[in-house]
Amino acid sequence: VGLQLSYTAASFGGSRDPLSGGFNAKLHKQFGRGWAAAIGGEGIINIGRLPEDDDEIEFNDFEGTYYGVITRTISLREDFSQPFSRLTLTGGAGSGRFRTVDQIANGEFAVGVFGSAALQVFPSTNLITEWTGQDLAVGLSVAPFPDFPIVLTPAIRDIAGEGDGDPRFVLGVGVSLSEIFSRLGL
Repeated sequence: VGLQLSYTAASFGGSRDPLSGGFNAKLHKQFGRGWAAAIGGEGIINIGRLPEDDDEIEFNDFEGTYYGVITRTISLREDFSQPFSRLTLTGGAGSGRFRTVDQIANGEFAVGVFGSAALQVFPSTNLITEWTGQDLAVGLSVAPFPDFPIVLTPAIRDIAGEGDGDPRFVLGVGVSLSEIFSRLGL
């Protein structure tokens, strides 16, 4: 069983304070051959929240998001180092940001569905497409350095135009602190 704690920076300035965002938590477990499951919450603790219109109530896009998810990894080739050797499928349901655009705009509580497919193109690169509960996204997940635990995820989101109507570029960066601490002998 693993516990993942993270922080999502919702802004680097502009309409919100720089680095405003929220803390997230996910409890996950692998089981069986190629199966995993998780439950989690996003925006559990928020910093630099943006006022909604002229109201005193404040929010973050992901605040109040709770979810459950199941993932299945399928071996397409026996040798992991071969191109196109793994396909990972994910499906889940959640509140908050997984609701439809109309449900969010109307302030409705609802549970939405989401899912993704990731094809391992090379051992260090995956091609990903996902339905976020609101819109379509396509991107890559790249581990550019074999000896340093960092993953870059450039993507295009809001492709179907359900959000604000325009596709947008996003970049995710993940670093394994436990791997870095382990290498430092801490």
